[in-house]
This record gives sequence, C-alpha cells and structure tokens, in this order.
Amino acid sequence: MSLSPAFEHGPNPADLPMVDVPALIRAVGPATVARATAYARGGHVLSLDWDPEAEQLSAQVQGGEAEPYQCVVRIRRAAAHDAYAGGWCSCPVGTDCKHMLAAVMVANEQTVRARMGGGLPASAVSPAAPKLPAWRAAFAEILAPSSAARPVRTARLGIQFELRDLDREALSRYGHAYARARREGVKLGIRPESFNPSTGRWGRGSLSWQTFGRHDLQGAYDAAQYRVLQQVQPLQLADGAHHWRGPEAWIYLDDFASPLLWAVLADAAAAGVELVAPRKNGRIHLAGLAEVGLDVREGQKGGLSAAPSLAFDGESVPAQQAGPVGDHGAYAEIG
Repeated sequence: MSLSPAFEHGPNPADLPMVDVPALIRAVGPATVARATAYARGGHVLSLDWDPEAEQLSAQVQGGEAEPYQCVVRIRRAAAHDAYAGGWCSCPVGTDCKHMLAAVMVANEQTVRARMGGGLPASAVSPAAPKLPAWRAAFAEILAPSSAARPVRTARLGIQFELRDLDREALSRYGHAYARARREGVKLGIRPESFNPSTGRWGRGSLSWQTFGRHDLQGAYDAAQYRVLQQVQPLQLADGAHHWRGPEAWIYLDDFASPLLWAVLADAAAAGVELVAPRKNGRIHLAGLAEVGLDVREGQKGGLSAAPSLAFDGESVPAQQAGPVGDHGAYAEIG
C-alpha cells in the first residue's frame, strides 16, 4: 500500500486502532470497502490524525474535487477488535463513503507495520520502577511463578497454495455417481499452515480456516499474522454463495468473489505470513497486474485462429496453465 509523505509527522502507529475488516464489510458492503482499499493504495489519504480520548480518526482524503475532503471516523475500541462506528465526510455522500474507509484502511496498515516492527518507541516506554529493598526482592523472586521467566513462543503462520483435482478427489471419496454429478475440475486451493521449528517444515496439523474464529487460540500464533488470516473466511462467506463447511481445510480461489482478497494477501505478506508452495523448490509470486486478451491471427489457409492470452506484469504466461480468481484476477502454474 502506498502512503504519502504526510504520514512522517502523523500519529504514532502503535497508538492507532485496528478495525475489524470482516465486520466493516458487513456494515457498509464489499463494494465500498473495495473502492476504499483502492483509494488507500493510491495515496489519496493526505493526512491522518487519531484522538484516542474521543476515539475519532480524522483525515484529509483527495477525491474528485480540487479540495480534499475532510473526514471524521468514530472507532469503538475493544480488547479483541476495534469496530467502525460511523462518522461523517464533507463529500456529497456524507457518511459510510470510500473516503472515510480509506482512512480506516491506512490506519490498519500502519498498525500492522508497527506490530511487525516489534517493541514500542522510546517515548512509550514506562520509566524505571524504584529499586526494591533486598528483602522484598528476595520474596518477589521466591513468589514469582516459574513461567514468568519464560517468554511465550508463538508459531509463525503460512498459507499453502495447491492445484487440486477435485474430480479425482470426489471419485476416491464418494464414488463414480457423485463425481459425475459434481464435475469441478482442477482448482487452486489455499489452506493455513504453521511452521514447526523442530522439523524445519510447514504443516497443517489441526489448523483450518475455522481456527481463526477462535479467540482462545490467538496467543499460540504470531498476533499480526493471526489477525490477517482471520479475514479470509469471512470474505469468502460475505458473497452469500458459500456456507460454513465445518473443519474443511481448503478455500478455492477460483470461486472467491471478493476482490478484497488481494488486499488481504498483500497484508499477509507484509505481516510475514509465508506463501507456501506444494513442492519443495516451488515459489508463490504475487503479481501486480494481470492482463487477459484474445490473440487473433491469420491462418495458413486464409482463415483466422484465436487463442486466449495472459500476462502478469507484462510477462506472457501460458493461458492453458491458468485459471481465474473470481472475476477479478487470475493464476498460472509456470515451469
């Protein structure tokens, strides 16, 4: 996400709110959030200020007019999630607009970056406590729980990408009749994984996308990574075409309707979430732009031949090895 130089003198990112994006989508709709994400990425948010006492985010956002719009966004703070609570904007829409939500997206991005950096700035560090008398220090050492000296180790999270033959899987699990009735072909699936430092490998273990709806497991994983992956399944379910499928591990990007997927994947990469390939030497690359076209040429016998074409960031890839990501993107297996 690109940001303007105005943020060099903005609020301390460690103090900014982190608004729950799935709840935001339910409140204002995915289309508005998608437009806001594009505005945030495009550097339209010119200034940002946070008033923690009033729980208000103030921003100047450049819209279609010469003068930037003035926005005030109310944020309801909570221990688990900060919630969007409305506000106003000087644009013609007045409230719940892309300008207000662009400010929210930039605040979220700044918060993620601050959490990735680790620690607090010097100004936020508390002054040293007065030295205890020797006898009190001795008692404190005896009475302190043994776990206090041990730092809590949190697991790193990743997303595995894999092309899966769903027809073959349906045939092996449910038989010929079921497989013939539900032909789905090959699709690109994603599932969560965690890193095992003792083996040096990524694995699913008991993880599923439903794991990220449980607040009791948050402490076991990197906090910033956990918060990002919490957004994946709600985005998939927000289009109304999908339903909760219990502990199903895979989500298929071919059917992922929300274009906000790309913002989540970018945030995941920024938070250090590993993008895991199914093969040891494989690599997952997120391109910036996909271009789909139709290559029409004159045939040898006077007719015309037509074939689809696909390019990622200007580099052509075999369209025969590609698939769609909803109606807003594409993927391809190269090599």
